[in-house]
Amino acid sequence: MKNMGEHTFGLTALIFGLMSIPSGIIAAFISMIGWLIPPIAIIFGIIGTVKDDSKAMAVAGLVLGIVGLTIGLYLILVYVIF
Repeated sequence: MKNMGEHTFGLTALIFGLMSIPSGIIAAFISMIGWLIPPIAIIFGIIGTVKDDSKAMAVAGLVLGIVGLTIGLYLILVYVIF
C-alpha cells in the first residue's frame, strides 16, 4: 500500500500551477497577490521533482507555474509599452 505523502509536493505544485495561469492574468492588471501563486508552483515543482517518487505532477506544476509567470510578465510588458 502506498504512503499518502509520496506525491505531496507534486500535487501541490500541480494545484498551484493550475491556479497560476488565471492569477498571472489577474496579477498583471488587478492584484499583487496574484504574483505569489506562480512562484509557489515553481518552488513546489522543483522540490517535487527532487523528492517525489512520481515526478509527472511536479513537472506539470513546474511548467504551468512558469507559463503563468510568463503570461503575467508579458501582459505587464505589453501594458507598459502600449
